[in-house]
Amino acid sequence: MKKNVRVVILQIIIMSAFLLTNNLTAGIFMIDQDGGKTYIANGKLKEISEEDGMIMDSKSGDFIYFNPVKKIYTRGKISDFCESMKKMMDQMIASMPPEYKKMLGVGEKQKPLKVEIVSEGDGGTIAGYKTDKYRIIANGEPRETIWLATDASLIKEFKSLIAMVSEFEKCSKLMDFGTPPVELSPEYIKLLEKGLTLKSAEYEEGMENITTNTVRIEIKDISDSEFQVPSGYKEMSFTEYFSSQMAGEEEEF
Repeated sequence: MKKNVRVVILQIIIMSAFLLTNNLTAGIFMIDQDGGKTYIANGKLKEISEEDGMIMDSKSGDFIYFNPVKKIYTRGKISDFCESMKKMMDQMIASMPPEYKKMLGVGEKQKPLKVEIVSEGDGGTIAGYKTDKYRIIANGEPRETIWLATDASLIKEFKSLIAMVSEFEKCSKLMDFGTPPVELSPEYIKLLEKGLTLKSAEYEEGMENITTNTVRIEIKDISDSEFQVPSGYKEMSFTEYFSSQMAGEEEEF
């Protein structure tokens, strides 16, 4: 009888180890200078900071935003996100004074956007990886400089996510005024396919703003559970979630 119990326990241990190994996938773990963390594995991406987080699953097409402080989240497809943003934008525009609408170009066709990608050669080593440096020019003005790591071990993990990112172009098409975002231009998306962004600096009115600055990269096993919303979080619609986020930002001012 004791022997049978030991055999059962041994079988459970072996099965548990098998399942644990089966749910681990080699991936990329990154830490930014501001403390933000990024996980990339098996066609999935998770970015998290102290105040918010995002998960993208290129296989299911799910797009998730979550707030670790408020313990809330929203889930859906990118098309759902775009439609919700369109509704919220329409509501905001409806309550704007006429002069604001004119300033934003509401009612006018989107302005054409010409994007140029200029290679600036060697970008040096960042977090142990060699990078190439690129300058993004939009309508003749510098908009961003990015440093891409083109190491094969990095590219294979995130490449499947690029197609999903490009779907955000649908949001741009729903906004029928202003200038389309540089990040959704075909030229920019094509550049992202070349490598993983380890550093980026955006320019606005001549001022530089470092938006990404990777300080550490690890190639490690990442559990599939890392890309799931933690238990105990309340689910909201996209509109409810982002309304809650904006309400929180207004309270800070």
